[in-house]
Amino acid sequence: MAKYSVFMTDSIFPDTAIERNELGRADAELTFSSAPDAETLIREGRDCDAMLVVYAQVDANVINSLTRCKVIVRVGIGFNNVDLDAASKAGIFVANVPDYCLDEVADHTMALVLSVVRRTCFLNSKVESGIWSIADAKPIPRLRGKVFGIFGCGAIGQQVGHRASAFGMEVVGYDPYASKDAFSDNGIRQI
Repeated sequence: MAKYSVFMTDSIFPDTAIERNELGRADAELTFSSAPDAETLIREGRDCDAMLVVYAQVDANVINSLTRCKVIVRVGIGFNNVDLDAASKAGIFVANVPDYCLDEVADHTMALVLSVVRRTCFLNSKVESGIWSIADAKPIPRLRGKVFGIFGCGAIGQQVGHRASAFGMEVVGYDPYASKDAFSDNGIRQI
């Protein structure tokens, strides 16, 4: 029997082999919730030493039911689905994965930008319907020299800024909470 019990509330991945392997190296056993609702989390997660959370709501009722839990780890960037006040009052440390999917989100953002600017989906639908006309593709705008605006210059916004700069765009950004360094260190002109 493992020394520690880790309870996973939910997941977006088809299996938890990576988590099970890593936790096994720490003498911890992973159990998975049968459903992400509060009642199930309370019933099945009550005796865990640690909790891994993706999207499930971990409110005060869930937290107050935990008898041994020392840490709740949000498998993602934000904490919006974990009641931080209740966890603090219960003496449970809450952590996150601050670099979770930064590259994936920034890459996807740029893919969507390219799709919109170059009208990829529209032109693809034309070709699929048998219409192959250069006139439909005009004008083909150039990205270099365009102004690219970012609203929210946190970790993801900064990564998007790097990618937009690589396309030769002037990157501007707004974020009332970001430090001046978040802008200047990443080549983003603060507006």
